[in-house]
Amino acid sequence: EMTQSPEDFELEIKWLSEQGFKSVRLEDIYLYSLGKKALPANPIVFTFDDVYEDVFINAVPILKKYNFTGSFAIITGWQGETFGDNTYATWSQIAQAKNEGMEIISHTQNHFDGSNAKFNSDYIYQNLTGSIVDIANHLGFTSNILIYPYGHYTSDYINQAKKAGFVMGLTVHEGSYINLNNLMEIPRVRVHGKQNLEIFKKIIQE
Repeated sequence: EMTQSPEDFELEIKWLSEQGFKSVRLEDIYLYSLGKKALPANPIVFTFDDVYEDVFINAVPILKKYNFTGSFAIITGWQGETFGDNTYATWSQIAQAKNEGMEIISHTQNHFDGSNAKFNSDYIYQNLTGSIVDIANHLGFTSNILIYPYGHYTSDYINQAKKAGFVMGLTVHEGSYINLNNLMEIPRVRVHGKQNLEIFKKIIQE
């Protein structure tokens, strides 16, 4: 269970603000790796995968309240679609979040499993390129940052992602430090819905 209640999320965001964390965009990390941008002390990146509409309804106002930004990985072929109890955000909702300072990045066109052998190099390349085109067509900018669906990828997947134009790829490997020499396999700290604030603090302070 990865979903959190807005109440728990705000408690965590408020605590991070009180601890002096400053949120940065993934693009800022990339520019920092090139020596083109400085980062604040205690930088933190908030990433959101899949992006159902309730994420924009609940999370964005809380992030803004504490002067934080988030990086939202969208599945570009499923906007406004409903699967079970979840409805994906519409392009209009995504555009509004971008206009409010949020970062929009790719999560592929259809959340395919990049480690499954049935998806060959050409499929991977076409899908990833397609996600970039979708974002450009609907939002008017080019995203060069990718979050791998399920965190799954292979060396060929990374090669196709680079060929498509991606400069950064995020995994589900656990870790809070980014190796600037390996931006295609960035780890993250995973926050679960059933963790209380005290557990959250321990995760962040590890």
